[in-house]
Amino acid sequence: ATVAVVPSPPSPLAANSARWTHRPCLLVNSAVSSKMLEALARHYGCVYSDALTGFKWLANRAASLCEENGLEHLLAYEEAIGYQLSPLIRDKDGVSAAAVFCELATHWASQGTTARGRLQTIYGQVGFFATHNGYYLCHDPAVMKSLFDDFRNGRGEKTDGTTTSGPQARS
Repeated sequence: ATVAVVPSPPSPLAANSARWTHRPCLLVNSAVSSKMLEALARHYGCVYSDALTGFKWLANRAASLCEENGLEHLLAYEEAIGYQLSPLIRDKDGVSAAAVFCELATHWASQGTTARGRLQTIYGQVGFFATHNGYYLCHDPAVMKSLFDDFRNGRGEKTDGTTTSGPQARS
């Protein structure tokens, strides 16, 4: 996939990270996850991509985009409360996520705010995002195969009536 790489400005998303190399940052989430991550990437000038559900897909997507485009892996996220903050561990890692959250909470406290205060600031920057999880049942194997083939290949109709063709990374 072609990725438009935009230099990332110093941002609160990565500026506090000791491992940040000042390369453009990559944020990835599963297709069923909140689109807030995409809005944050756009707001801070990072590269965003989505992937199929599951950390196998997220980690592989992040690794290939970073390798092919010289990006800095910042975050892979899945709706089911999974976070990958390091390219070294290609799976969800709650221990490193908790450690980074504590580091951020300490940083925010030094600036006179809290995690809740930071979230309110983010809402002001990119808006409020809500998700509504649910399931659809389909007992027709042909319909299911067609739906998943389209999803895997990035084909389909968007809510604005346009169509997509292939997986894309956006920045």
